[in-house]
Amino acid sequence: MDSIEHVSDNNGSSKWFDINVLRYAVPNSANSFGYVLGSLLLFSFLVMGITGALLGLFYTPNPQLANQSVTEITNNVFMRYIRGVHIWTAEIIPVLIFLHIIRITLTGSYKGKRQINWFLGIILLLTTFTLIFTGSVLKWDQAGFEALAHFEEIGKIFAPLGGILFTSELTVTAPLLSRIYLFHVSILPMVLILLIGAHVTVIKLVGISSLPKEEKIWRQESQISFLDHIKAVTLYSISFFVAISVLSLFFPAVSRPAPIVGTEVSRPDWIFLPWYPLENIWGVMAIVIFPSIITFLLFIIPLIDREENRNPRKGRQRIAVAIVLFIPLMILVLNILSGVLKPAQHL
Repeated sequence: MDSIEHVSDNNGSSKWFDINVLRYAVPNSANSFGYVLGSLLLFSFLVMGITGALLGLFYTPNPQLANQSVTEITNNVFMRYIRGVHIWTAEIIPVLIFLHIIRITLTGSYKGKRQINWFLGIILLLTTFTLIFTGSVLKWDQAGFEALAHFEEIGKIFAPLGGILFTSELTVTAPLLSRIYLFHVSILPMVLILLIGAHVTVIKLVGISSLPKEEKIWRQESQISFLDHIKAVTLYSISFFVAISVLSLFFPAVSRPAPIVGTEVSRPDWIFLPWYPLENIWGVMAIVIFPSIITFLLFIIPLIDREENRNPRKGRQRIAVAIVLFIPLMILVLNILSGVLKPAQHL
């Protein structure tokens, strides 16, 4: 394999990997919390993959049995812990994503050669939220059932463009829930792996971004290596997993009753709660319009700010920072508004 370095030690014996290849210099800021958020996200996806695979062994993607299988998983002490880790990690991933985006914007790390990674990151963002959404459906409680009903309405609207795949009208032999399960456990993870691979490859090619003030001098003043960075990321990841485990044990996952067909009485999970008040304005199309607005705002940032200067207090980077900070503020306001609205019938 060409990608693996083949070296010899002092005794003449051969080995496939020399750990010294990881001792190349990286910026001193690489071990700070803001610069390990991307690695924490990668670790979070790994946790989601492992726990999801274990849950999939006991889950039944059938509308008649799905809720019962979730209940049985929750009634088992070990599997309840696994499900808790899975759910709590999914809850924290959006927070890590927006902190990661804010750090990138503040340091101007979306400029120049790293612009391609910004656009890859946007696609990763959309894929991640689609994974979280399909996962919320698989719980098959009232909220999950209503989320799927909304999603199916969007599928009917965009049926000529392939949306028919996400409606029950496509076939009666494969329930829509089964297709959502297939997307959640196979198709979306494969897309995610490919995108992460491309994202990490670009980072390897252009290097880890430094603090703006260190941009021209960090190679001469670097005191840490990539191996040191890996050690720091490992420590952060262990701490993160311990925190998730504690949350899973003290605030365990619960199973809710099976859905009641023909009524809309629940609010979505907090991640998708901003959609709720907007549905009163745009109807179910809010599911498309709201994420499209956020995607557009993020997409135009490198197009607005083409300056080489990476000072967030100067030039058009101030606009980029304002846009990124506006997004979580908008989400917070909509979440608060959703909390005071009474459940409405949108379907």
